Amino acid sequence: MKSALFVFALLSFFLPSCHKEKMTGLTLERYRNILDSTKLVCNGITSEYYISANINGRPVCYSNGEDGYIIDTKSYNMFTTAGTSVNIGDTSSSDFRVGFQLEAFHDIEDYVNNFLIVSPKWKGNHPIKDVLDRYLIVGKHTVLGSNTPDSIGFNIGFYVCHDKNVKGPGTYSYHHLDILSGGGIQDRNSYLEFTKVEKYISAEHIVYDIEAKFQCQLYHAQSSPEEGKLYGNLTDGQLVMQIVVDN
Repeated sequence: MKSALFVFALLSFFLPSCHKEKMTGLTLERYRNILDSTKLVCNGITSEYYISANINGRPVCYSNGEDGYIIDTKSYNMFTTAGTSVNIGDTSSSDFRVGFQLEAFHDIEDYVNNFLIVSPKWKGNHPIKDVLDRYLIVGKHTVLGSNTPDSIGFNIGFYVCHDKNVKGPGTYSYHHLDILSGGGIQDRNSYLEFTKVEKYISAEHIVYDIEAKFQCQLYHAQSSPEEGKLYGNLTDGQLVMQIVVDN
């Protein structure tokens, strides 16, 4: 039986009661209309923590607490398992991998974009603080491309929520489409550089103050009507955020 890939978001400080579903059956025309309706704008940085960039020459920014956005961190497990069901506690036959996601996340509305930087995937089951220490290192890092293993590269881009499906009070799902660096080949000028990583430890928490800059090419993701085609260039990317995890 064909293996299925399951993704679990285990840590999120402001994660709503919802889940994403891959886009299905979009025509090329509707796919382009959704992308054209996204809110790739910047009205100025209004918070201490933010993500900003130019995408195809257009300024884009996300300030923590502004316009419904939260600059957030999630950890995740990924593993493959045969069949269509899974016991989360049983990973004996799985390719178990962990990582984290730095994200500008919005309360879900149709055609709202959400920016993300996803760490490489580390094989094995490791605590989130160890994963952060492994990848939050000052200096330049590889950006994930279609010719780069996901154990090495950081995947950069945005996803667009659409077709929200309310399933009950406070519970809903939505389809999404992805524009990511991992969808195509990156050139030698692509990079993610952590320029500041400061770590503070108390009895209860570990706090990371981080800053980064980045640039890359963005591509239409697999399963989209324009799979593998270049969406455009991301330049002048900047990230300033704080991560707090339990010690």
